[in-house]
Amino acid sequence: MSRVARGVPAAVLVLGVLAAAGRTPAQPELPPARDEAILPPAAYTTPDGRALAEAHAAELAAVRADLAGCPAGLALQRHGIAFRRSRGNPDTRPHLVVWVWLDAASSLGRNPVARAGDAFRRHGQPLLRRLLARPAVFADPRVGGYGLVLSWLGPITVAGRPVAESLAVFADKLAAANFAHDTIGPAAFLARAEVRVFDGQTELQAPRIPIDDSADLVAPPAC
Repeated sequence: MSRVARGVPAAVLVLGVLAAAGRTPAQPELPPARDEAILPPAAYTTPDGRALAEAHAAELAAVRADLAGCPAGLALQRHGIAFRRSRGNPDTRPHLVVWVWLDAASSLGRNPVARAGDAFRRHGQPLLRRLLARPAVFADPRVGGYGLVLSWLGPITVAGRPVAESLAVFADKLAAANFAHDTIGPAAFLARAEVRVFDGQTELQAPRIPIDDSADLVAPPAC
């Protein structure tokens, strides 16, 4: 996985999804040390995000430890665990976000939106369940909800370099909890969330993720 991550172009391919929260790496990469999976408080540019990172440092470390058992096809981005806002809704309260890289084998669809649907079927609910397993974060009124950023290498190359595709999903606490606990299905959840799909640096307008609530989700992986 580290070989794949180092081959991805600039991090702007994905970071356009997120509000800036301190310095970001020149290119997506796996954290060289476990501690670098978490954005440190000093790297936040907003006081509310910094306050949440300080207040929930133990919870963020628990999320990192929980995700350490993920299979080889899924890896945390450096500073991928953080309290962030989506640039689509900059006035919302910070969300607890996890950003992961998926092995290319996880992306089976024929186009970026279909591949985003495949990625979400496999990893969306398991990852949200792990984030929601931190009750102190859920109970904190300063936290607006939860976010997932799933990135993978698409089939297209530019100048011989692979192009990253990404799905970003930001949702309020109630929607995330209902989906994590099977009260609502994936399509209903995505209809209540902010959903953005990126093909390289290009954001796809009004993507409709091909997920049907009547269909079973793919059996969740270990993570």
